[in-house]
Amino acid sequence: TIAEPGEEFRYSTNATLALSRLVAKQTGLRFHAYADQVFFAPPGITDYFWGYETGQGWTVSGSALFLRIRDMAKIGQLFLNEGEWDGQQIISPAWVADSTALQTRVNPAWGVHGYGYQWWIDRITVGEGQVQGYSAQGFGGQFIYVFPTLELVAVFTGSNYGGDENPGRIADLLRFHILPAVQSDE
Repeated sequence: TIAEPGEEFRYSTNATLALSRLVAKQTGLRFHAYADQVFFAPPGITDYFWGYETGQGWTVSGSALFLRIRDMAKIGQLFLNEGEWDGQQIISPAWVADSTALQTRVNPAWGVHGYGYQWWIDRITVGEGQVQGYSAQGFGGQFIYVFPTLELVAVFTGSNYGGDENPGRIADLLRFHILPAVQSDE
């Protein structure tokens, strides 16, 4: 045993792959088919690509999901609305709350506070206070940020596939420009 659950964090894309296989086993559908039917179809996410493992037909669930910016925003909005889309409950509100709550702390040098279930947990200092939220962060500089107290979803895309995605640059945009503008009474 390396550490007790919740005591030490190690990000693993393979853990997400294993999770997708568990979903497939429980639902009887390949993960991409289940996600398409249950998660993507209700909010109208139709123009996307999700890579598959060569020869196996399994969804590469930990990466290789290509979405339009508006569809990334729909995912953020779905979670902001506690799993509801257009009057339909797509995701359990309890799951949204649990998955976007701090489950384990991470190295502060990573620029985030911790990790939930598939979401990074953020605390961004703005002026004298902090704004709490959560984010999905993808390879190359793809980010979905959700700030429930501000009723805000912010999406960023990039193409920095050869280097550091540097979420600190996005956090600076949020910290110094976007969040103060949203909080302003002017």
